[in-house]
Formats: sequence, C-alpha cells, structure tokens
Amino acid sequence: MNLVTEESPSWLRHCVGNKPTLSRESLIIVDGLISYVCRVVERGAPEARWHVGHTPTKSWVWENHPVLAVGDDGWALGELVQRSAQPIGGQIRDDDSGLALRVQAFIDQLHRASRTTDGDEPLVEIEDLGEDPLRGRELEVSLREDIANKYSRVVDRMVKNLAKENGITGAVREDREILLIATPTWETERLEEWVTRYLAAKIRD
Repeated sequence: MNLVTEESPSWLRHCVGNKPTLSRESLIIVDGLISYVCRVVERGAPEARWHVGHTPTKSWVWENHPVLAVGDDGWALGELVQRSAQPIGGQIRDDDSGLALRVQAFIDQLHRASRTTDGDEPLVEIEDLGEDPLRGRELEVSLREDIANKYSRVVDRMVKNLAKENGITGAVREDREILLIATPTWETERLEEWVTRYLAAKIRD
C-alpha cells in the first residue's frame, strides 16, 4: 500500500484525508480508466464543455481542476472512479456494471442540466403531430430562439443531414424555429438526441 503523495493523480490527491491507496501500478490502471470514462462521457453528453472548476463554496476539492460543465454547473469525473481506488482486501471493490451505472447516471445528469440552461428553456423540444394525410407521421422540432437566429446556417445544414438519415422520409424548415420531420419509425426521444448531438458538435460557445 502507498500513501497519497504529490505525485498521485489529481483526482486521488483530493480524497478526504491521507488514506492508504492502491499500488502505483494499480493507480496507473485506474487513472487510465478515468481517461476512458472521460471519453465516454464526452460522447454521451456532447453539450457539456470542459471548464476550470470554481465554486463560491470554500475548500471545494475540485477548485481550479478540470470539470465538465453545462452552464454554471460543473462536475469532476474523478468522483466517478475515486471510490474504486479505495481498496477492500487489496482489490478494487466496484465491478464493471456498478461503474457503468454511475457513468450513465452522470451523463443523464448532464442532459438534465443542459435542458434547464438559459432560463429553463430547453435547446430543443419535440412534439409528435401524428399522421398527416400526405406526408405520413410527423414530428415537430421547436428550436430555442437564440439557436434558430444566431446559427441559422447550421440549422439549415442540420435539416439537410437529417433528411439523409435512415427512417427519415422528409425534413423541412417550416419556420425559423420550427422543423417538420416525417418519419414512420423515429420516436421523439431519438430525434431529440440526434438534434442535440448535432447542434452541440457544430456550435461552439
């Protein structure tokens, strides 16, 4: 067992106290796992951005360290794996499924934060309009006003790309903030995720 030192990964140095931890070799593995988790979360919540951690709360352990943020709220990914580095009987106590559940919960948390950013107005809202006699089943996409106005060209390109997706039979920009998507198979959740991912990848703060 080794004690936490200044050479330990930053996520481990910020544990409460100076607890015994895993061997240096094991720490390298856990540190690599955190890097992998970062990539997974980035792909799962592309609307989040890396920021320097800061909060008015005194003695916040992640102050001035990288955190993933949506709006003013930031979270440190080291917290997802940190508990795994506290051994029981010399072994990591979490199994893969436990970590996977925490990662998915974290991604969901970022999505919820994204929906409540900018005065609680979501980036996009989807409504199932049902069957149209001519175009079939339609979903209506309502874009947030600032997105539709500031990134109008991005929205135009998005509509063209969306029209090429499997299961999409039509995509038109009916108004500046309104898109009509004809699809017999896509559900509102799938369309919302696709639009959110596209905009997050194309729009930079």
